[in-house]
Amino acid sequence: MSNEIWVGPTETHRTLDAALAASLAGDTIYVRAGVYSVSDTTLQHALTIVGVGGEVILTSARTLGRERGLLTTQSDLTIENITFRGAWSAEGSAAGIVVEGGDLIVRNSKFEQNETGILARDGATGSILIENSRFAGNGWGDATTAAVVAGRNTEMLTVADSYFLENAAGHHILSRAAATVIERSILDDGSAGSMGSSIELPDGGRVVIEDNVIRKGASGANQVGVEYGGNDGFAHAGSSLSVSSNHFSDASGTGRGVVNGLAGTVADISYNAFHGLATVSEGAAQASDNVVEALPASESATAGAPAGGGSTASAFGASAFGSGGRSGVSAFSSEQGSSVSSVSVGNAGGAAKPAGTTAMDHVFV
Repeated sequence: MSNEIWVGPTETHRTLDAALAASLAGDTIYVRAGVYSVSDTTLQHALTIVGVGGEVILTSARTLGRERGLLTTQSDLTIENITFRGAWSAEGSAAGIVVEGGDLIVRNSKFEQNETGILARDGATGSILIENSRFAGNGWGDATTAAVVAGRNTEMLTVADSYFLENAAGHHILSRAAATVIERSILDDGSAGSMGSSIELPDGGRVVIEDNVIRKGASGANQVGVEYGGNDGFAHAGSSLSVSSNHFSDASGTGRGVVNGLAGTVADISYNAFHGLATVSEGAAQASDNVVEALPASESATAGAPAGGGSTASAFGASAFGSGGRSGVSAFSSEQGSSVSSVSVGNAGGAAKPAGTTAMDHVFV
């Protein structure tokens, strides 16, 4: 039988570490608003951790070890309404959450100023689901870090209705998972970002990238929106790539939209809008019903969050997406008060998709 455990200044457990030590498999830990220092705890049984009553911030008063997290999990873990901030190590490999096993679900949460936001190690099996969450200012400053990293044995990574802004030097999302779905999200280098490819998929896999805004700044290390396969010779069996109904833009004028480096796989690139890119795609691809245009004045090199903390998606109004096709609405809302405003991310342009169909219909069969 599962139990409820409460954490807060007036609760029996005043620290999250104390609550974790007292927990049993299947328990739910409710954490009241405040800042909590955690001590690199490894979770070995299934738990749910929920922030309530305002923003709950997890941080560390010390430098973490190699590939260690503010929380490291070896079992199923659900996180809701929690901010992970300031995970640092001497090697540049710490993370807000490190996954060593089990399934991870993250909802309505923030990852800020960590070396990596979420890191699933290569040996970790299970799936990762991220919904309505924000990743900002993460990265060590080299290509090995990312806001989200899924290892080679991850069964599936799903990112939906989330916002990635000004993560440094690496990637917004680096997935080696057997299957990856990224939908209805914003990936924005911003004015201070120095990103590599926004979405890096070095091991291929069955991949759907749909209904997103992918925005490259003027000073990135690698001006690629989506890079697929070709890095180290390994590829998942049955790999396929569908990139559909996205809005790509590039402020440098040298950007490439989709780079397919996986021999034997033909990328399906359809119903997208490409603004300001030098090259829409490289490698084997079947492209249809896309719009290719110059960069609008509203998407200048001064990319970044506007005053007041609103979403940069305000630059991508309805006119940027065109008409027709299905659209999704991302609320980006959370109890802790995310600063990301509501946005609509829908069909990126070109001819309308056939009603009732999505890219997943022909990728996951």
